[in-house]
Parts: sequence; C-alpha cells; structure tokens
Amino acid sequence: MLGLFALALIFFFVGLLNSLGYNGTTELRKVSKNSQEWKNFLSSFSDNPKRGTPFKWKGSQPQTSGDYVSFDKRLIRSLEYLKNKKTCGWDRPHENLTIDVNSPSQWSSYSVPPDKPVPLSTIRRGVGLRIFQADYIKCTEHPRTDRCTEAPTPKKFPDDSTNFPIPLSSAHLLSPNISYDRVHCQVTCGIDYHPLLLDPSDSLPPGYDEKIKSIVKFDPAVPFDYENITPMSRKAGLLKSVLISYELMHIDDPGCETPDGSSGYDKAIPITLILPNWIRAELGDGWDKMIAMAKNQFPFNFQASSPLAALSSDPVLNVLGVHFNY
Repeated sequence: MLGLFALALIFFFVGLLNSLGYNGTTELRKVSKNSQEWKNFLSSFSDNPKRGTPFKWKGSQPQTSGDYVSFDKRLIRSLEYLKNKKTCGWDRPHENLTIDVNSPSQWSSYSVPPDKPVPLSTIRRGVGLRIFQADYIKCTEHPRTDRCTEAPTPKKFPDDSTNFPIPLSSAHLLSPNISYDRVHCQVTCGIDYHPLLLDPSDSLPPGYDEKIKSIVKFDPAVPFDYENITPMSRKAGLLKSVLISYELMHIDDPGCETPDGSSGYDKAIPITLILPNWIRAELGDGWDKMIAMAKNQFPFNFQASSPLAALSSDPVLNVLGVHFNY
C-alpha cells in the first residue's frame, strides 16, 4: 500500500510539474474552428498587414483535427494583446506580425544537450509559435536639390502602399535595391514612421520605454538614409525582438493587458520565450538586463530552476525569428 501511495504521489507531482511548465510546456487548450473566438482572430489577418489587422501567416496555417484547431487559446490571447492597444513597452499597437507555425517534424528542432531526449515540437503541438517579421521600416523620398522631379515635395517611398517588413531573422535583411534619382533626390527612413512626411499622422516616431532603449543601446526615433537599410534592418529586428519579449514578459502587469493585471490561473505570460542567438550576441550586456527582467517576471522561479522554461536563446532561431510557447 505504501508503495502504491508513493507511486501515486510521484505521478501527482510529475503532473503538477507539467501543468506548471517545468518541462517547458503545458497541455494544449484547443480552440474550435467554428467558435467566434477563432473567427474573430482570423479576421485580424491580411495580405497587407496594418494596425487593426496586423497578422499574416508565414506559409501554412495551424493543423485542424475534426472541429478543433491545434492553436492554443493562450496564443490567441497574447497575440490579441499585441494587436489591440498600446501595450507596455511602447505607445502603439503592432502594425505587422508575421506568424510562423511550420514544423516539419513532431520533434523539436531547437538545440538539445546530447544527454537529453529531444522533446516534442511545441509548434507542431500548437502551444507555440514563432514571429518572423514585426512592423515596418518606412521611407520618404524628398528633394536633395531643386531638380528632384520625382519628389518635389516629400512622398512615401517607393509608393503610397509599400513599407518594408522588419525581419527578426538574421538571414533576411533588407537591401537598398529600389532605384530612384540618387543625384537630385534623397530617401530617408525611420522605424515605424515616415520621416519628413508632411502628413503628421504617419510622420511621428513612436515612443519606447526607456528600459528597452537602454537594452538595445540606440534611439529608434533617429532617421537614417535608405542606403543604410541593410544594417538598420538588423538593428530594427533587434529592437522588435526585445520589444516583443518585453511586452510578453509584462503581459500580466497592471495596465498592460488589463487595467488591474492578471494573477494565478489567469496569468498569460508564456512558459518559454526563446530569442535567436544573434540577438543575444548583439545585445552584449543588454542580455544580462533581459535575464534580470525574466527572473522578476516569470513565475515559479522558472528562470533559475528550469532549463526548458523562461528566457533563453538558440542558434536554430537565427533564421526563424522569436519563439514563445505555453
């Protein structure tokens, strides 16, 4: 009897650890494909993402099984938080979030120590996702001399509808390959805004939390020349990766997702947040600030006690973007 009781106790604690995420994931909370929740979420997808409809799938959509979609309800909640309003970290909702749920295998593709078993893919199971692109670099063409006939007054570049999605992957940087009159005209770009544009609704840079600017070590409001868009797309990707991480880690704070914050079973912070290794390398001692933040924000002492939960980095994500899962 004592042996059976001890065995039952072991199973109980293993189940408890799983439910709390000590193994880096929790059980899938499926959503019905016919539910209003799922339909409302899908209505926020667009081929040309913008504020209000910022989402786009990178490749395939989540798998379905019968009436259910393998896409966790908590993922929907966190993405709606990023979409709906000015979230903690900056003063605007996101304009573009390209979501990647492609997983060729049932097993995780992330790095695993040689002495550890390869876990199931959280992407494949539907409790995780990657963000491949976030928001835009926007550019304005304006006169360099009085012979700039293409843009005698400042105008959006390359046209009124095209912006440049910010890559969170180090392998998809932007290039200054669109032609214009480089002798008489100039193109100036900004992260999330059109510099020098006469329309004030789109010419003001967003405001970022000072903690984020101290981590990335540059001012996102400073405009730059279009010819420098390649290195600046990398810096913009760094900024957006840190911003999304900050937003997700603070989702339960009062004034972020809800006025009073969330606690207990209602907490929405992910179990695991993994950034590409290039982000960690680029941040330098800024990574230590991220880890210190994670220690304060993740519950159950995850950052110190679980190698599969809380904040980490992985080289596999260098070409994939930012990962988080429940």
